[in-house]
Amino acid sequence: MSGGAFEYHEMYIEEIAECIRNIYVKQKDKKWVAWARNEDMYFAPHSKEVLAVYKKAYKALRVAHIYAKAVDYLEAGDYSDEDFLSNVNMQHENLDKELKSGLENIDGSEISPDGYELPRIYWENSDKA
Repeated sequence: MSGGAFEYHEMYIEEIAECIRNIYVKQKDKKWVAWARNEDMYFAPHSKEVLAVYKKAYKALRVAHIYAKAVDYLEAGDYSDEDFLSNVNMQHENLDKELKSGLENIDGSEISPDGYELPRIYWENSDKA
């Protein structure tokens, strides 16, 4: 594993972005929303305006992760200045391509038809936690 200048804490940025994307994808899935409404727990679907902000938050956190990881590699001696600049540009291009396909189509965002796992925040008012 390369890097380490930030003790790999940049991974938390990526994890938060992934949680936001998962909530966004589930909220956009009509089958999931119907299922969640039938469960014995607190659930309120988010408005389109809120989901638009979630989409912006996801992108902002992904950009923050790109920079944090690249700076980490540069400061740890794994990148030269040229490698740093090249990698940041390439990662931005990849993110732009990814976002054009929609958050629902990013690898790992599929929702299983056999069951749903709710984000932890939905279990706050449930004895199922």
